[in-house]
Amino acid sequence: MKTQLCRGRMMAVRQIVGFTLLLFSMGAWSSARAEVTFTPITEGAIVEDAGYFNSCAWGDYDNDGDVDVVVGQRVSGRTAHFYQNNGDGTFSRITEGIIATDPVASTGPSWADQDNDGDLDLYVATHDNTANVFYRNDGDGTFTKVMEGDWVNTPDLGDGAAWGDYDNDGSVDLYVAIDGNRNLLYHNNGDGTMTPVNTEANAIAGDSHGCVWTDFDGDGDVDLFVSGQDKAQFRNDGDGIFTWITSANGGILGATMDVGFASADYDNDGDLDLLHGTWAPARLYLNEGEAGFVRQANIVLPDGGSTRPVGLAWGDYDNDGHQDLFISNSEENNLLYHNDGDGSFTLITESPVVSADLDSGGSAWVDYDNDGDLDLFVANGFLSNSEQSCELSRNDGGTNNWIILSLVGIASNRSAIGAKVRAQATIDGKEITQLREIYGGGNGQSQADMRVHFGLGDATSVDTLRIEWPSGAVQVLRDVAAKQFLEIEELIDPLIGGLPIGFEDWFWSDWFGYYYTASAPWIYHAEHGFIYRDPESTNAGMFVYDDAIAAWWYTQEELYPFIYAFDPPADSEGTDIDSAWLWYFEDTKTPRVFGVADGDSAGSYLFFGP
Repeated sequence: MKTQLCRGRMMAVRQIVGFTLLLFSMGAWSSARAEVTFTPITEGAIVEDAGYFNSCAWGDYDNDGDVDVVVGQRVSGRTAHFYQNNGDGTFSRITEGIIATDPVASTGPSWADQDNDGDLDLYVATHDNTANVFYRNDGDGTFTKVMEGDWVNTPDLGDGAAWGDYDNDGSVDLYVAIDGNRNLLYHNNGDGTMTPVNTEANAIAGDSHGCVWTDFDGDGDVDLFVSGQDKAQFRNDGDGIFTWITSANGGILGATMDVGFASADYDNDGDLDLLHGTWAPARLYLNEGEAGFVRQANIVLPDGGSTRPVGLAWGDYDNDGHQDLFISNSEENNLLYHNDGDGSFTLITESPVVSADLDSGGSAWVDYDNDGDLDLFVANGFLSNSEQSCELSRNDGGTNNWIILSLVGIASNRSAIGAKVRAQATIDGKEITQLREIYGGGNGQSQADMRVHFGLGDATSVDTLRIEWPSGAVQVLRDVAAKQFLEIEELIDPLIGGLPIGFEDWFWSDWFGYYYTASAPWIYHAEHGFIYRDPESTNAGMFVYDDAIAAWWYTQEELYPFIYAFDPPADSEGTDIDSAWLWYFEDTKTPRVFGVADGDSAGSYLFFGP
């Protein structure tokens, strides 16, 4: 694996071919889960406004730390509903501005930082033979509707859209599922514009109903699933080439009566499995690695209304370390399945989230109140003869621990879409490694919170947290405390990913790496091989390449003055380093400085070599 010679930042910003028989059982809210309850929110515009709602997209558009939501209506002449999170458990409907007043029949709103400027933009697939729309975030709470380019001037019946950086160039690309015509694929040029491209993945003119980018083969680039057509699964072979994977070669079966896909590692075996929202009923596929997907053919979801699934949402609502499943139906009641952690699920039949008999559309798990557990949102009124209101159910939690991560791409796309995060922790005496992937919409026809949520059960910390970025960089953190919100900025390789803006004129030679500190600069002593931190610094850390795991890991101590000492590498790849240790000293005289650079207001950077 390529060694990453990088910088990074971490801070808490507030205190998500064998065959395995999978058994589903039916039951009420069992005593083992009695501490987790959902409370329906009954007041506020977000649950009182009526309409023909079919989808939702959650994202923190104003960067205030609270996730907001756009709710689409698939009816001509209707506007999407835009709700701002007030940060106190309530929402305010935004009634001014282009998103709130543009009459489009939206079917697939999807947030992503398309231009990598630090705020979320919004793309909306429309279903009334008008052009799909894109709203650029101006960074001040307002949006501008982009009017130039094929991607916003092609009338059609859009039925879902998903962002994904298929070529890992640091800018998110876009796939749009079209009902009755050829699907659309747009490459991001990195300057705010998009170029249409033609590949096997968008060559079919079918009745496509949804799409999702997900790295099913674990090779570091996102692959594509498209519903509503015979050719449903496409492997990303790199260089803009996609190959249809037939069922004979381990691919999934296509279907015409369906709405989309949702991927998740529900069995915690390290790869992404797949739920296909077919109407006969939903199909669950187990990822068997090189053998491909194995449909759980003996499994039929128990009776309860799974004949018309629209929303497919995976999430660990009880924070026990296993992802549960919610299916919203356009007919009959919605379904909640608890993952029992042993390959079986229990159908929950007594809960407020499954009691309403409404025409539901998309659904999403989201921690809207920032308390560490996943709440549930359901858009209602899809294909209904009358207007209906949406549902928001607050998770009142339990005793289990959790951690929520916000990833910031540097060499990768800013939204970190396509990144995979693995959390290893000891839960109930058993070592468990969970996997999450960040999606740019389309996963179950709606977009959930892009923050990464892990339930940790009784674990008070994550033993190892591994982030696999789309750029190829890998970061590893150890002994990360539970019950915190953590922002992680991507480590970048200055030799591969380019130099940070403002430092292009620095002397670059045989690199070993460089470090970040939240306040005072580091000082590197090349002759003696140590790092010194100014005693006034209160938050600093160091990244060290670990040969045993072929990745960088991070250490942080609230101690000063101190020195981190290490065995310098033989070359710029850093392959000789396999440990780091803390070296205290009393003499605070400044050693020889190789290079110190003032960073932005958040801190300073140090650049050094052997």
